[in-house]
Amino acid sequence: MGIAQAFEEIKHHVPLLDVFATYGLQPNRVGYVCCPLHTEKTPSLKLYPASWYCFGCGVGGDAVKLVELMENLTPIDAARHLSETYRLGLFPDKPLTTAEYKKAQEAKKQREHDRGILKNFDEWEQWACNAVAAYLCLMDDWKRNHAPKTPEDEWQPLFCEALQNLDLWEWLYNEVFIYGDFQEKLQFYKFYGKAVSDLAKRFDTGTKTGIA
Repeated sequence: MGIAQAFEEIKHHVPLLDVFATYGLQPNRVGYVCCPLHTEKTPSLKLYPASWYCFGCGVGGDAVKLVELMENLTPIDAARHLSETYRLGLFPDKPLTTAEYKKAQEAKKQREHDRGILKNFDEWEQWACNAVAAYLCLMDDWKRNHAPKTPEDEWQPLFCEALQNLDLWEWLYNEVFIYGDFQEKLQFYKFYGKAVSDLAKRFDTGTKTGIA
């Protein structure tokens, strides 16, 4: 494989956000992070889907360029580092074994899945926020209006559901949609995306099964 093709493979298969995260760099809600290449208090480095640019120092590039600068490597060595980290097999010293090739393919599929998650994420986030907020309003109503009036009264299912789920979903709503950063929202999608979709189907708030 030629060098140019190897660089294209890295750009296509290595999630830039993940590379930034390896250096403890987490972008804010609008995709900015403090540039690690110079001292600053206000984030001026902007992340794009496959590239980045710092409006403070004027430096930018892709995942390879970031590793090159952070690790003081040549572009080829930075590309080799990413290839080994993400099991791309672009610069093998010897042919990959069957097991190594299988792992590389599995890692590739996971990266493609993660890229799909990033597609149209803002739209999904707004939809999910509205769906969870609607569920919270319903549960608050159930808790107030379906509470037993006496100890002898039978507990209604909706009241029980509110008791069981209200605190959890209220906490998730605040931690994810109010105070959460992009990575926390992404994790919410991975673990609770189906649950939110099921809620939307149940209460007919507009079904959106995924963001890919």
